[in-house]
Amino acid sequence: MPRALWRVCFFMDYPQTSVLAICVMVSLPVRSRLKSMLRHPIYGQYILPVYLPAILISLGQLATLILLPLYVLELGGNVAQASLVAAARGLGMLAADLPAGVIAARYGSRHTMIGAIAMSIMASAALVWTRDIIGIAIANMIFGMATSLLMISRQSYVTALSSSWQRGRIMAVLAACFRVSGLLGPNTAR
Repeated sequence: MPRALWRVCFFMDYPQTSVLAICVMVSLPVRSRLKSMLRHPIYGQYILPVYLPAILISLGQLATLILLPLYVLELGGNVAQASLVAAARGLGMLAADLPAGVIAARYGSRHTMIGAIAMSIMASAALVWTRDIIGIAIANMIFGMATSLLMISRQSYVTALSSSWQRGRIMAVLAACFRVSGLLGPNTAR
């Protein structure tokens, strides 16, 4: 049986940053393994409620991580202001970690995830429409709070839905989704 050939190719797009293109040639046995993986209890039932939203939201968040400091510099801010805008997301995550657990316990993880996604959409809209550096920093802090809410509520959602023998594997795949988004997100920000 032929084995699948997986290649990762890096293309340079001068003068822009490198763009990652994944060239995959999949043979028939690998396709059948992918179909069986979609029916697997660990992977299949968590694709739509857990893994796909994690990838999509993280792609957007990590793409803006690079663009926001450049946007602040374009607006006329200095390097210190651009650094503070970039750090505002981390401050928002730090400030919202403990309240996120309380909110997820009180309102339920599903409702907390929906609220966090709504918060992310509002913060993204504020980032698009705001031309003030302080407003951008506040919107980025709210974006970080929404990220913290989303991460904690997603973990409690997985904990509530899965059995104890599945939980570690599901969390590992969820962490892989964040890492894939961390790889692809900055490359989509052009």
